[in-house]
Amino acid sequence: MTAFPYVAPLSLSAALTFPAGLQGLANGSSVLSTDEIDNTVSLTARWTEIAIEVYLNTLNPVAPAFVDVALIPKIGGNYMTASAGSKIPIGSGMVPIDSVWVEDGSAVKRVFARFSDVLPIHYKVLIVNYTGVAFNAASNTVKWAGTLPETR
Repeated sequence: MTAFPYVAPLSLSAALTFPAGLQGLANGSSVLSTDEIDNTVSLTARWTEIAIEVYLNTLNPVAPAFVDVALIPKIGGNYMTASAGSKIPIGSGMVPIDSVWVEDGSAVKRVFARFSDVLPIHYKVLIVNYTGVAFNAASNTVKWAGTLPETR
C-alpha cells in the first residue's frame, strides 16, 4: 500500500491577532492581521495548504453575504498594500483569495477558507466584510492551521 505524503493537519488553535478593527468591522471594509503566518521553515516542514476559520459572533447578514479572506504575501521584506479596493492582483498566485458565502439568519457564523499550493513565504491575513452589516463589536476571531508535508 502506498503511503500518502502528508501528516495530520495542525489543529485550528493558532489564533491570529487583528487590530481592534475586526470587532465592529463595517460592511465593505477590510482589516489586516498584525500576526503573520511563517511558511519559510525548513524544506521538510513547509505547509502545502492553509485553512482559515473566521468566527463571527451573532451576525444577521443581508443576503447575498460574503467574507473575503486573502493571504497577503511579504515580498522583498514588505507586505503588499492590503485594503479593500486596492490594486493587489486578487486571485492571482501572488495573492490567493477565497470569497466565502455567509448563511443568512441571526446566529453565530463560522466560515472556512482553504488555500492550496501556498508559497514558502510569510503571509498576513486580510479579512473583507461583504455581509451587508457591520461585524459584532466583540468576540470575532480568526484561526488558522497548516497541513505539513511528510518528513523525508
